[in-house]
Amino acid sequence: MQMHKFHSDLLVTSGQALLKNSTILQAEGADAASFLQGQFSQDLMKLSDKKACFAGLSNPKGRLIVNAFIYKKADDIFWIVLATSMLPETLKQLTKYVMRSKVKFSQVDNLLLYGLWNQHQESTTLFNDNFKLAEHANISIGITDKKIDSDLEDESLWSLQKILNVIPEVGPETQEHFVAQMLNMDVLNGISFNKGCYTGQEIIARMQHLGRIKRRTILVSSQNALSPGEKITYKESPFGEIINCIAHQEKFFCLAVVQLDKFKEFESSTLLEESGLIIYEPPYNLEQEV
Repeated sequence: MQMHKFHSDLLVTSGQALLKNSTILQAEGADAASFLQGQFSQDLMKLSDKKACFAGLSNPKGRLIVNAFIYKKADDIFWIVLATSMLPETLKQLTKYVMRSKVKFSQVDNLLLYGLWNQHQESTTLFNDNFKLAEHANISIGITDKKIDSDLEDESLWSLQKILNVIPEVGPETQEHFVAQMLNMDVLNGISFNKGCYTGQEIIARMQHLGRIKRRTILVSSQNALSPGEKITYKESPFGEIINCIAHQEKFFCLAVVQLDKFKEFESSTLLEESGLIIYEPPYNLEQEV
């Protein structure tokens, strides 16, 4: 089916916001790196100090419990930056496998997280630590122990920027619904297919080796209210599920996992007329890493 090109000044405006709904889970100890390596989808052994990577934590069936950004603070200290709502389930999953590993987890509560989008490079110097979320987008997270005095936008605009750049985030309503590739984590450099085993790896690797991924994440907008976990249908047949959604300028901008085969069967004009959805081209190639 035909997709629309996304033309909007929303992507070129700049701003920053205090991330009140995100937090840092610290993993510290002699075995922190090796333990996280056995749980998350990206190769943390290749991560340099002061660098971050996108990664997913899955259950044994390969379904994502959370996707997060892992920042290497030092050789034995890693910061897992994630939605605060996902902290309890993430801790539950990780501590299940600790056993005798020399690693301990704690929530970092003396630091502030800021989301920045379309900022000049010098803006990042205000932060002790910072990292980009994806190569295709000028969007990053800054970490500091001091409050920033600059003008701040509402956190919803930060969430909107992630949605417009098609950077999905698992929430309580969608945890354990999707395999990592369905959230485009393979093209967002969130999966290593060359590292050793990790929880859920067998399912994720099998999906990759079977060839074309049958479900992918796309950007949609609607005049009708939508919410995470909600199914989207066509002629009473479900063909997708909402992951993230933000209301802005009398529209709802959402990321949705859709079944590509069903999706392509629909005529654009008919779909728009009957469902109220507008479908946009993704800002990156779904067939290769960006």
